[in-house]
Amino acid sequence: MKPEPLLTPESDDLLAKLTPYTMTIKTAAPYFGYHPKSMYDMVSDGKLIYGTHYLKVGKKVLIKVTAFKAWMHEQTGVVYGGD
Repeated sequence: MKPEPLLTPESDDLLAKLTPYTMTIKTAAPYFGYHPKSMYDMVSDGKLIYGTHYLKVGKKVLIKVTAFKAWMHEQTGVVYGGD
């Protein structure tokens, strides 16, 4: 008997639906394999673009998950964070 695959196109679609639109840097950093300070540095150094890669609510920085994944892929050719 052949085992069923853990991930199917349907489950990939479900995972995409469950991925949040934004994450705080505290949450996004380990998800993407960064130290929080490194992510804050990307924001303050202008590597990430306001409105494209992140949003701000008061002083809180929210990383736009899909846009950050695309940025990472552009930088490295590799996709992280559950893909």
